[in-house]
Amino acid sequence: MLESVVVIANPVAGAGGVGKKLAGWQAKLPGVEVRLTQHRGHARELAAQALGEGFDTLISLGGDGTHNEVLNGIIDSGRTDATMGLLSGGTGGDLRRILTHKGTAEGLMSAAHPVDAIRVEWDGQVRHAFNIASVGISAVIDEGVNASSKRLGGTLSFGLATVRALAAYRPPVLSLQLDGEDLGSHKTTVLSVANAPYAGGGMFFAPDAKVDDGQIDVVLVRDATFLQSISDLPRLYKGTHIELDRVVFRRGRVLEVQSVGDEPGLLEMDGEEVGAVPATFTVTPKALRLIDVDPAHLS
Repeated sequence: MLESVVVIANPVAGAGGVGKKLAGWQAKLPGVEVRLTQHRGHARELAAQALGEGFDTLISLGGDGTHNEVLNGIIDSGRTDATMGLLSGGTGGDLRRILTHKGTAEGLMSAAHPVDAIRVEWDGQVRHAFNIASVGISAVIDEGVNASSKRLGGTLSFGLATVRALAAYRPPVLSLQLDGEDLGSHKTTVLSVANAPYAGGGMFFAPDAKVDDGQIDVVLVRDATFLQSISDLPRLYKGTHIELDRVVFRRGRVLEVQSVGDEPGLLEMDGEEVGAVPATFTVTPKALRLIDVDPAHLS
């Protein structure tokens, strides 16, 4: 049985689907208190408040953006002993892919495991990413998806937004240092800093990423022609893009990124565009305990 639990639900997630199906979700969690978000950033506030009140487990009901806010609320609280569960009700649904029961209520009865997060510092701000933080075209894609109705679902919404973004994208030149090692400067389509493997509605960006290994997976895809990028797009869903000559892959703990050209390197975290580099990405080991992690994504 779930004890000392609060559900933090975003009723507008999934094009309003969470709000429409809220009664059904509540029926699967009898006796558990549900607190609804009212604005962007509210889930973060509600999470920190609930842990401050003495609750031990938070269930995030929404999309990856909601899950990100709850994660940050947990970190704000300083409660490294806190446990988090995910109920998937958003568009992209990439975090649910690392769970055995894929974000359904049945998975909440499973064991919890310590997992990492990614601390991102930019422009005087600090925030943590749960899944993937990235620089480049991903921020443009996220902006397009978030501005759409999202009624086509995650995979199709992100796929169409990707094609549109590639057609007009102006790539930045990014300079990278990983754990003090200079990785050079690259004209970049996308740079992914991954804690978990999936992003963009099912793209297998970092196929070997483990959520508890104390490291970040750095995957940089250099710029290519529109036709080449479209041709290589299926590889992103299979994870075989890692084999391409224009892909740089490394693993480490601290990544520093700067844009050295005229084009800004736009920054996004867990599906939300938040600003631009320069930025520093640092792994935060064992940031919290996550329920129902598929053993395939554990080290």
